Amino acid sequence: MTDSIYLPIGEAIRRARIETELSQHDLADRLNSEYGGNWSQNKVSRVETEGRELSLQEFMSVVEALGIDALRGTYEIDQILGLSNEYAQSLKTAMLDAIDDLESAHKALTDGLS
Repeated sequence: MTDSIYLPIGEAIRRARIETELSQHDLADRLNSEYGGNWSQNKVSRVETEGRELSLQEFMSVVEALGIDALRGTYEIDQILGLSNEYAQSLKTAMLDAIDDLESAHKALTDGLS
């Protein structure tokens, strides 16, 4: 297995899928018919076991297809969102650092031109 940060999300999706008594193939079919996209049993397997990255749209489609009530915050979604919040915070910090670096570079450039 990979060290991907998405792996715990995949594991939570797998548990939720098993609890709803869906096979990977059934989940892929449900995702394709109800939400569109290009889902296959193999793609569901990669999400669950290899930590394949999901877009926000894919994530929300999977959550809805599995019947996880995101508004009520079931145990599974709390786990998933907790991991997502940690990841989002690290992205926010990295983005703020990048903005600071760009502002510094812009200031240095404009000061050099004056």
